[in-house]
Amino acid sequence: METGEAIGEFGLKITSTTLSESLHEGTRINVEGSMSMGGNVVGTLTLRHDEPVAYEGGKVDWVGISTGEDGEVVPTTGRGYYYRTAPEQCRLRLVTQVANGDCALVEGTLSPGHYSGVVFAWEGNTALAGKHRPIKSKKEPARAKMSH
Repeated sequence: METGEAIGEFGLKITSTTLSESLHEGTRINVEGSMSMGGNVVGTLTLRHDEPVAYEGGKVDWVGISTGEDGEVVPTTGRGYYYRTAPEQCRLRLVTQVANGDCALVEGTLSPGHYSGVVFAWEGNTALAGKHRPIKSKKEPARAKMSH
């Protein structure tokens, strides 16, 4: 996958985790925090894996909202994958899409208590349904510059 220009960073605190025996339900991780692009984020990462005990990697989904500096509330969804890099750490890579159709690539690290990473402009295809427009760089702010 090609990434565009880095357009921001985020640092989120894990507020709760819900484990499930079901492979389809996955592990839900609730997070909240802020983005360097301005605004706060609240959302849920859902990590799914193919084998009950493997936990080495799999698919990840995101659903959340951000509130921009102007007070606008922006819903966001995302899909991607994760893989374990250490006993208590995973790397995540997702393509996210905000309600207005803008997309971004999010690369992050999930570790005990935290989810942090970088948001990149996205100019490629997305696994998400529907039309999309890339999120613009800091030089040309988009209406909703949010990832997770």
